[in-house]
Amino acid sequence: MALYLVVRHPLAPQTFKNVWQNESDKLLTRIQTTLEIGNRCIEAMERNQWVYIHRCRYNGYEPMICCAVHVAAVEEIGGWIIVTFRDQTGLEPPNSTPREPPPPDEGDNSYDDCPRL
Repeated sequence: MALYLVVRHPLAPQTFKNVWQNESDKLLTRIQTTLEIGNRCIEAMERNQWVYIHRCRYNGYEPMICCAVHVAAVEEIGGWIIVTFRDQTGLEPPNSTPREPPPPDEGDNSYDDCPRL
């Protein structure tokens, strides 16, 4: 199984500060997150596993698995857990389409599912 991180669309109101690589809203550079997610990202980094980014539905934008990434670093900065990514790889249909019924549940910030790469 692979780790999927759930993030809000960059145009949506944000809980955490996420940094996107460009204005395409598909390649994620860095996230601000919880200690639990930081620990899961450390595990993925140690195993050099792909982590998938699930961008939520927002205002006409459909949910999608927008990219696969490797974790480059997990740090505590100013009391926040910051996860930095490398090797961002955009995904195209069908690999970018969440499975039916699409996870995540309301409030989830991660889930496990089959790898796409």
